[in-house]
Amino acid sequence: MWEWLKNADNLSSIAKIGGAVGSGYAAIQQSKSAKGILDMQKRSFAREEKALSQTQLNLDNAVDSVYAKKKKKPTLALGY
Repeated sequence: MWEWLKNADNLSSIAKIGGAVGSGYAAIQQSKSAKGILDMQKRSFAREEKALSQTQLNLDNAVDSVYAKKKKKPTLALGY
């Protein structure tokens, strides 16, 4: 039953096939991991962009409220 194991060529071929299968599996797992990291970076970037946008909006509103108080109210020019 185990006679085929006695031949070194068969063992070498089996080892090569096993190595190829292992390499293929590792490549697939690495691809999945890289995709997960990329998705995480995209979500992080979107949160950061949203926070910066909100900060800029808050700053714009604060500046507008400060300068709105200092602006003179428009007067009607009735020609008097």
